[in-house]
Amino acid sequence: RGTLHTAPQPLTLFAKLHAYAMWPVIPPLIAALVASYVMFGFIALLHLFDIFAMREKLSECVNILSNFYKSSQNILSGTRDDKLPDAKNFYPEQAASNMLGNIQEAHHQVVFEEQLFNMVADLLLALFQGPQARVNHTCRKVGGLWVHLVLFSTCQVLAVSIAVEAHTRTGALAGMYTWWWGLQDLFHLACGFVLLVAALGIFCIVTTYFQSMPMHALSLMREAGFPQSRQATILGLLNSSPLGMHIMCQTVYIDVPKVAGFFLFLLVIVIGNVMRAFDTITYSVHVHA
Repeated sequence: RGTLHTAPQPLTLFAKLHAYAMWPVIPPLIAALVASYVMFGFIALLHLFDIFAMREKLSECVNILSNFYKSSQNILSGTRDDKLPDAKNFYPEQAASNMLGNIQEAHHQVVFEEQLFNMVADLLLALFQGPQARVNHTCRKVGGLWVHLVLFSTCQVLAVSIAVEAHTRTGALAGMYTWWWGLQDLFHLACGFVLLVAALGIFCIVTTYFQSMPMHALSLMREAGFPQSRQATILGLLNSSPLGMHIMCQTVYIDVPKVAGFFLFLLVIVIGNVMRAFDTITYSVHVHA
């Protein structure tokens, strides 16, 4: 009574052992899951605050060179507002002396700009390396737990979708699916997806925001009047190493493309199993009718 095909529901030894085992296992399991995801969220929030602070310091670093470029823009571009008048108005020695003084001044400005730029570039790299070093430390400590929980939730989603489809086929499992099992499977399927969204989303948010910082630095440099060659140099240095949360010894960074691809792959499998189950149910209803 109450089954999909109105067949009797057998109580197997495995089902009894599974039911008895879940009573002591489920409470600590749920507590561990909740604690783990709260920890992930708290850690991610700390890293986001760290990146926020770095974002504010970027403006201060860029401003170091901003005033210099604005004041010496004419010299560095090879033109000056106080050009020498026509040489014929001066004695040749005086014209040569003034021109030599301007050349030396421009040379000193270029040398000073090179030194100042190197200092600012090193400072910008240090600003990015600090938060990333702390992210690396976090990922080394909790990366294994994160992978375990993601695999657990993925297996939960796949197991539920495959079990539903298996119970609708003819064979040993035919006629054993009850309506309350459907509610159970729907609950576990939804929880699995929620846990996956939480785990992947927490890491993905930190990675996405951190990876947007080089472009933010580029926009600040443009506003400050940095030469394009300097902008390209700093952007290349900032993009030389990956940023964000990672797993498996910094080989896989959890960003938007990977998360989207993972969920697309998982949804294709789940939807395929659900569609096959509905096809089997529809065919069985027609046959029994």
